[in-house]
Amino acid sequence: MAQFFLLNMLKHTGAIGVIREGFMHVSPDRRVQAIVIAWCFGTFIEGASGFGTPAAIAAPLLVAIGFPALAAVLMGMMIQSTPVSFGAVGTPIIIGVNKGLDTTAISEQLATQGWTWEQYLQLITTNVSIIHAIVGTVMPLFMVMMLTRFFGKNKSWKEGLEVLPFAIFAGLAFTVPYALTGVFLGPEFPSLLGGLVSIAIVVTAAKKGVLVPKTQWDFANKETWPKQWLGNLEIKAENISGSRSMSIVVAWVLT
Repeated sequence: MAQFFLLNMLKHTGAIGVIREGFMHVSPDRRVQAIVIAWCFGTFIEGASGFGTPAAIAAPLLVAIGFPALAAVLMGMMIQSTPVSFGAVGTPIIIGVNKGLDTTAISEQLATQGWTWEQYLQLITTNVSIIHAIVGTVMPLFMVMMLTRFFGKNKSWKEGLEVLPFAIFAGLAFTVPYALTGVFLGPEFPSLLGGLVSIAIVVTAAKKGVLVPKTQWDFANKETWPKQWLGNLEIKAENISGSRSMSIVVAWVLT
């Protein structure tokens, strides 16, 4: 319910429309749009809110700029492979580990080795952040390859590989600050700071054309899309734009 409340709040205040317009001017290439909106913005939303919110926020944004609904949901689901363990400001680690394990018994065993529970929790955080960072670095590439293979008119893996340099760059823009935050600051902020840093770096790079493929990629005409790509709900740009104007800064604060 919290996800739908947040989505409707952003919709009716006009914040989601402002964010959408900001993303639309980054690049016309659908592969780059998927990375920027689903990966960068989605990981930030996961770090801030968690509990499936990226699918509720990023997916409608993708649909509103012309993505098939099925592709938008796929992108929203794939990004959660990396930031989810530190979603909602570290809830899975802080609450999940603390409440899910027998802290008393484990603390007694740790004490015999000269460790504290806090040190053990940080060890878990460090290992999780490093392992997820390694996998997450290639996740934007996997996302784009799935997009071009199953939703492109040529059904091509190769068209996804064309964006490899930009995809790896976008992956590192998130995973490097993500891992460093997990190792040195703890479980609260890896996904949040990683997503925020990646938005700033990747959006800037995309606007300047850094590592972006020279050939643009787009979906086939909408009339040729299979019915199962669309579902029963159509999201139009005017349906996610509120009547009140606001700055991009205010829109981001609301998220």
